[in-house]
Amino acid sequence: MSHFRGGIIMWEPTENRNEVRITFRVSWRRDYSSHTQCDASTKDIHDLIGSGTGNMECLDGCGSTARIGTMQFYCTDFSEDENWTSGENTLTYTFPETSDQWYQIGFKGNAWIGAIIDRQGGNWILRTTASLVKRNDTGKINSSPKSVMQPIVKDLVFNLHMILSDTVKMKEFQEDPEMLLDLMYRIAKGYQNSPDLRLTWLQNMASKHSERSNHAEAAHCCCHAAALIAEYLNMIEDKPYLPVGCVDYQKITLNVLEESAVSDDVVSPDEEGICTGKYFTESGLVGLMEQAASSFTMAGMYEAVNLVYKILIPIHEAHNECKKLAQIHQKLHDAFQNVTLQEGKRIFGTYFRVGFYGHKFGDLDGEEFIYKEPAITKLPEISHRLESFYGDRFGEEFIHIVKDSNTVERDKLDQNKAYIQITYVEPYFDLYEKRNKTTYFEQNYNIKRFMYATPFTLDGRAHGELVEQYKRKTILTTLQTFPYIKTRLSVISREQVILLPIEAAIEDIQKKTKELDVATKGYDTKILQMVLQGCIGTTVNQGPVEVAIVFLKEVIQKPDQITKHHNKLRLCFKDFLKKGYDALHKNKNLIKHDQKEYQRELERNYHEIKEKLNPLISSKATTMKRSKHHRRTNRESPTKQKSIV
Repeated sequence: MSHFRGGIIMWEPTENRNEVRITFRVSWRRDYSSHTQCDASTKDIHDLIGSGTGNMECLDGCGSTARIGTMQFYCTDFSEDENWTSGENTLTYTFPETSDQWYQIGFKGNAWIGAIIDRQGGNWILRTTASLVKRNDTGKINSSPKSVMQPIVKDLVFNLHMILSDTVKMKEFQEDPEMLLDLMYRIAKGYQNSPDLRLTWLQNMASKHSERSNHAEAAHCCCHAAALIAEYLNMIEDKPYLPVGCVDYQKITLNVLEESAVSDDVVSPDEEGICTGKYFTESGLVGLMEQAASSFTMAGMYEAVNLVYKILIPIHEAHNECKKLAQIHQKLHDAFQNVTLQEGKRIFGTYFRVGFYGHKFGDLDGEEFIYKEPAITKLPEISHRLESFYGDRFGEEFIHIVKDSNTVERDKLDQNKAYIQITYVEPYFDLYEKRNKTTYFEQNYNIKRFMYATPFTLDGRAHGELVEQYKRKTILTTLQTFPYIKTRLSVISREQVILLPIEAAIEDIQKKTKELDVATKGYDTKILQMVLQGCIGTTVNQGPVEVAIVFLKEVIQKPDQITKHHNKLRLCFKDFLKKGYDALHKNKNLIKHDQKEYQRELERNYHEIKEKLNPLISSKATTMKRSKHHRRTNRESPTKQKSIV
């Protein structure tokens, strides 16, 4: 297994003849041995470590190989998560007198890091040459350059280190698809200023997504790659039929602006070796977009297929490629037909909030993500998958799944255990967004806010009577929008909204009403009957009626206590009854002869619910009670009377 992580050697002459001060800096795999272990206390006490790691030697010019000194060093930096230790030390050595005064200093061994060369564990030599001949112009001896890094160089070195570190980690996380794609994403991001390499990693990510049937994510990887190429082509020559860089891809995904070349310093067409791959051509762009359209089709996102071809059609028109255009329009015909035929049947994904707690998780400790899982994934399925993976990694006895959605109190957790909290979440929209996002596709595409609800009562219980049942809605915002080039996104902000018991009841009735409406607009009899049974079946018909009795029965006797919430609940029940009637009528037209008795039973349940609700929600009943009250007091203004209605 590789354990050497690289190093540098510097030297300078002292005032004594042939004496040289040699400074070296080396890095090792931290857990290589107890002698390469470094922590904060090791740095503080400034003790030498690295015993047994080898010797600095005079490799040439000393007659034979001579030992200069040990490679023990003082630790200056370390990382537990990335498993490396770095440090430096200085040795002093007097070289023997020779005719040319040239000497080679070095340190050699094996087990070089496999992420840098193909032959992991191969031999290596870290060396430099020292010339102790005095210069003619200055009369002084040269010394090696000092490796004091400027900030920009430090950034480049750090970026390279992260890329190499993530490449090594990929082998460790082959069985963790989310972490594996996160590492590939970070490597691709590390190559943001190297278009050829970034393109390669985006294509690698697309292949990995396709293997796991994450077709939407594979399509987005292709779109990002095509947008990167479009940026380059737009710099070379402004062709009116080609996309103007990333801007033209925004309708497909808002995330694509990540590929924008901010200036010529990032992507320069004139720079040798930049954007030289076969994909940085017009045909390369077309090929990637065709691949994206194919992946969107397999994902069932037919509307996105249309967006892709809006970019491709002008290119084929410019070249008079009629056959290609005919094929594209046939594919668009099929896509739009599928939108119609599959109305009410498409499911793009299921979302979960996943929080990690415990130092065993390393970088993930305290982080929370939104996971996009395949359609109709149940909570026990993702829980079992994550529990099994981390159980194998840390030990089953150390993994604990938090089964509620309450805020995790980290100070009360066992420090020796790893905790995972998994909560089902739904896309969340403000009212103005709901007005603009009217289709199922729009409500599940380019989304970044999610919500989960936690029931509670003021006395600390999770559940209570309807009149004391509050609800806490937690709204989470992710860094990017779904779908994206990976299936889990970091949560960057959260907000909470507390619903009063009557507000929680209103939301529940609205949810049932929406389910009825969606099922009625579809053509799936089984789904329609399932929703009808859930809303007006014999086992649940007490639900809506009980809500109405609890929140409306007493208040209609006291008109002065009627609030906007009571009126809103009353209107919600009216809409619920209307949608229930429409659903029954639709079901009646769809069923066969053998289900007529079932239809009559549903109709009886519906009329029973309606009879019980009417006295509580009708405007007439409320107005009569209110008018009697007004005649008795004669103090209410017309304006207030109108507002109560």
